[in-house]
Parts: sequence; C-alpha cells; structure tokens
Amino acid sequence: MFTPTFTAVMARIYAGQEDESVAALLHAAGDGRKSHDPLALRLKPGVREFVVRQSAGLGISASGLINLILEGVIREMLLPFENQASHVYERFQLLMEAHGLGITEVATLLAPFNIRLGVLEDRARTLDYLNEETLDCIAGWFNIDADWLKAKTAAPVNLALSAHRWRDNLDHAAKSLLSADSGDIKTDVYFFRSTQHSLLNNNIDNDHHVGLYVLRRKSINGVSINTVRLFEQAPWSNEQARSQYRMLMGFCALAQTAGRLHLNTVALRPGQMMALRSGVTLPALIAFLPQTVGSLNSWRPEENLPLRYPDNYMTPEWRAIANKYLHGTND
Repeated sequence: MFTPTFTAVMARIYAGQEDESVAALLHAAGDGRKSHDPLALRLKPGVREFVVRQSAGLGISASGLINLILEGVIREMLLPFENQASHVYERFQLLMEAHGLGITEVATLLAPFNIRLGVLEDRARTLDYLNEETLDCIAGWFNIDADWLKAKTAAPVNLALSAHRWRDNLDHAAKSLLSADSGDIKTDVYFFRSTQHSLLNNNIDNDHHVGLYVLRRKSINGVSINTVRLFEQAPWSNEQARSQYRMLMGFCALAQTAGRLHLNTVALRPGQMMALRSGVTLPALIAFLPQTVGSLNSWRPEENLPLRYPDNYMTPEWRAIANKYLHGTND
C-alpha cells in the first residue's frame, strides 16, 4: 500500500516502465483514431472548472485538452529522447505562430536556409532542415534562448544573460534600448507593473515587481516581423531598484523626445508577471495580447512623472549616458 501522491505515482511509473510498450501505445494514440471504449473520468470541481475554462479559451474540446496534456506528460516522462525532437518542431511552430507569421511568410523568412513551402508542409522534412545554425539564427532574430529552441532548456528566455539585464550595467541597458539594426522600422518600449500594485504603493512587499520589454518591428529577408526583447524584473521593495527604474524611465522619455523610440506603460495580471519572471512562456504571447497594448494612460498620472519630467530624475551618470547615446557627446 502507498499514499497516492503525485510524486509517489510518478516514481512508481518510472520504476515499472517498459519503453517498447509505451512507444507502441503512444504511436496508437497519435494515429488520429478515437477509442471505441470511452473512459469516464470524475474530476475534482476545481480541476473540472480549470479544464472547461482553458479548453474554451483555446477553442478545443475538454477531452481534447485532457488528451494533449496527458500524452505530453507521458512522452516527457517515458520517452525523453523521442520527445526532444517533437519539442524542437513544436517550439519552432509556436514561435512562428506567436509572432503572427503564416506559412508563406515563414517560407520567405527562411528561404536563405532552403526551407521552402514544400519543406514546411512536412514535419519530418522541416526537422531535417532545422539544424544548429538555422536554430541559432532564428533564436537571434526573435531574442530567445537558442537552447530552448533546441529543446535543451525549459525557459524561452534566459534572464540571467547580460542582454536581458538593466540594473547591473546602466550603459549597456541604454545602448540595448536604443540599438537598431538596418532593418528596424519601429521601436516601442513598454514599462510594466502588476494590476494589483502601483508605483505609488506605500505598503511595499516582495511580490511587487516592475519590468520592461522592447517591441521592435523589423524587416528580415523581405518579411516584416514584430520581435520582443524581455528584460529582467526587479522587486519594488528594493530602494536602489526603484531609483534605477525611474531613471531608466526618464532616459527613455528623453529618447522619445529625440525620436529614437516610443513609450508605453501597461499593467499585467499577476499570473502574467510571474510567467514572464519565471520564463515559462514566450514573451510574445503576452506582449501581443490586445489588452497589453497600452499608452501613458495605463498608469495613474503620478506614476508617469519620470516620463513627463525626466530631468527631475536624471543622475549625473544617466545624464552622461543620455548625452552619449542621444546627442553623441561625452559631456
């Protein structure tokens, strides 16, 4: 007898697995045929409500969602090598869809790699063409971790890398926000906080974080794409982080006046904040939602003071950075 916890059940399944039989069962599950023997499942009320809500939001049936989740868990547990190849294709597909690219646009975008429509229409052929060089290039275009696209890591963005940090190196952060390639068309900087907090909060707690991301519209191989560069979040409880964040807002306000970028402020749901902070989802899936496309009206006027009166928040260090990158001087 054992206590049927999730950990205990997973451990016992691992201990008793038979790779060949599992593979055969999953192959049968993937051939598109439905079982002739329906299995009745009695779900707990909370689980049932979750399944119903998510299936409705995704536009698929509740049984279809349950099947997808269960099959994915089984493959992840018992067929890790085979599952990695599936992850590469599915993550590539998700990346393109999240950025609003159709199959013809993807074919044009990847034409230099000889990935044409005929290749993209076949899963196995597409995987053959998605080699290390191609995946590295795609990851660079869309500001994601190449190892995620290669199914080696779980997080699409590695926020520990310097390219995604703004607090450790102010000079680097300013340069990253302003940097533009020859194909860049438009740059939008989004400062974000939670819907449950404000920058005027006197009751500061560790759950209150702030962050930013940059949306750039660019042309690559004749295809216009929108990309997202996500930066780290910082706890509002940290006094130094609060000061640096306001200074960064002031710098971006000066950059907007100079015509280098456009500013926006948005409020994200706590779950979205956590998803971006922990790296469990593609930033584009949140950044491109209609409700996250904001303006200076998304925050209270008092929160936007660094954007409206940037000179009041600029330290000598940030002023020197502004002169360097906005005016080409070192004064």
